[in-house]
Amino acid sequence: MPTNTKTHIQQKTITNTIEAPDRTLSKKTWVLQMSRAIGAFFAKKQFAVMREVTIELGFKPRKTAPPHYKAGHYRLDIVAINRRFDTVIVETKSCRSDFQHDEKWQAYLPLCNKFFFAADPKTALFIADYLKANHFTTVGVIEVSTKLTSELYRHVRIIKPARTTERYFDERELLWRLGNSFEIRQLFTT
Repeated sequence: MPTNTKTHIQQKTITNTIEAPDRTLSKKTWVLQMSRAIGAFFAKKQFAVMREVTIELGFKPRKTAPPHYKAGHYRLDIVAINRRFDTVIVETKSCRSDFQHDEKWQAYLPLCNKFFFAADPKTALFIADYLKANHFTTVGVIEVSTKLTSELYRHVRIIKPARTTERYFDERELLWRLGNSFEIRQLFTT
């Protein structure tokens, strides 16, 4: 009986392990697994975590708009907010090409106190080098291990810390916009 239990535990560990970016996984599946690991990482640090949040930025800013501010609808991969209303946005990247073709990420900077890219180790190093070469000193990079197990938060490592910046929206307006966009999405998808 103990041999069977041990075998069962070993099989369970094997089935809970995911290799990515393995070509057997789609990019969508890998990004979902990364998002789950990053969500667990920030939840462990006492953040409330939301995934795939759509937010609308108003067309008439109430104060002087920061650089890169563009009105419109945006989908944020991960938003994490703690009790002090420190806001973190994480943009997940499935590969180098995904990062190179992303033209909207700078518009997210005014929405958060810290901004990170997250990717597999090779892509994360490429992103970190790009950010350093192009003087994006406030943007951080998170590496997500390609072997994920049930303790997801253990597979997340910050390889380039993000510098804290001032958020363009105060916390009440940001939370209202996040809640409002969630409410609208729920109305149209149910």
